[in-house]
Amino acid sequence: MQPAIVGSTSFGILWTNTYLPKEKWYAKPLVYTPPGQKQLVFIASSQNWIRTVDAVTGAAIKSRQVQPPFLQSDIGCTDIPDTIGITGTPVIDPATNTVYFFAKGYRDNAASGGLAKGVYQFYAVDILDLSDRAGFPILIDGHNADNDPIRYFIGGTVLQRPSMTLIDGTVYGAFGGHCDKFNYTGMIAAVSTTPGVGVTSLFAMEATPYAPAVVEDINVEQGGKAGIWMGGMAPATDGSRLFVTTGNGGGHENRDTPASGRAPLSTLDEVIANFNVSGGKIHLKDYFEPYEYIGMDAGDRDLGSGGVALLDPNVFKGKNGIARLAITIGKNGKAYICNADNLGGFKLGAGGTDNIIQTIISPGPVFGGSGSYPLEGGFLYFTPIGSPTLGKYIGSFELKNMC
Repeated sequence: MQPAIVGSTSFGILWTNTYLPKEKWYAKPLVYTPPGQKQLVFIASSQNWIRTVDAVTGAAIKSRQVQPPFLQSDIGCTDIPDTIGITGTPVIDPATNTVYFFAKGYRDNAASGGLAKGVYQFYAVDILDLSDRAGFPILIDGHNADNDPIRYFIGGTVLQRPSMTLIDGTVYGAFGGHCDKFNYTGMIAAVSTTPGVGVTSLFAMEATPYAPAVVEDINVEQGGKAGIWMGGMAPATDGSRLFVTTGNGGGHENRDTPASGRAPLSTLDEVIANFNVSGGKIHLKDYFEPYEYIGMDAGDRDLGSGGVALLDPNVFKGKNGIARLAITIGKNGKAYICNADNLGGFKLGAGGTDNIIQTIISPGPVFGGSGSYPLEGGFLYFTPIGSPTLGKYIGSFELKNMC
């Protein structure tokens, strides 16, 4: 926003609303103006309530609980208290006035049922009256991973925290775990917006042959992990590719051996991963894994506490023909600036270090993303825990502290 707008006397709170006790909002509110109608705000809560309100007055327009939420007491993890429902920010398709999201609850829309009966459903809702579109919701549970069919989706053990990404009629949702408990595997699910098609692809971030062996007991922590949570950020895209970051994992296929990011990797823990997503199918194209990833796993220093920012290629350019930059920063407090078209693989830099463009050391961990300002030469911003927001000016790839 322009400083003149934020600093004006007319800038301030227009309204506040109070809803149900213990109801929380991890999904961000979405402001939307339907064609020919007044502007509204769509909100979705941890209790699986969805609502639209007047953007100017805050007056209620429509509301609905899509299903009873999953109970936090069934998992013993307090990252999200009380109830777990809609936690990833939905996405709106303005061409159809449809809003898409994942909601956690129990099989058969029960009000309780324990870990084993926890499920995720994918909803397509008319944003004007909040009714379900024909052919929705879609159950995600039970689908097998394309890259490792012996692994399948278990809704009770996973958390859908990142925002949605919509590409060419397919919605992509990413999943991590609850406090790294249970037998879970980080996954990306692709669901078609066309009624009757359903899940088009499921990709497991830990897979055979180097992931931990599959076991049936969902309480045993042997799914490989490598969850995707990214501080709530959406998987980044430039239209045909999808970029995510992951957290702690258990397979460690690379061990300590340098590897190309274009070579197959079955254990995608502590990585920036680039996927081709043509036709609603998910295929690994490239990755970057920090040279110290095993130590990051051991110390719970998730690379994936922040998502990937793809910088404006018209402003942020690298030397030697580098056309697109990707940046992420996580719990270890390192900002990694990578070539989005060749992320860097593992230990391909001098002396077995990272083969990336630049590393910036921050004063502390970051739980979220990096912001950018594409004018006046270009600036990057990120906010470490316990520190002020840091601004970095980019000029011919010299990054300098500004604040």
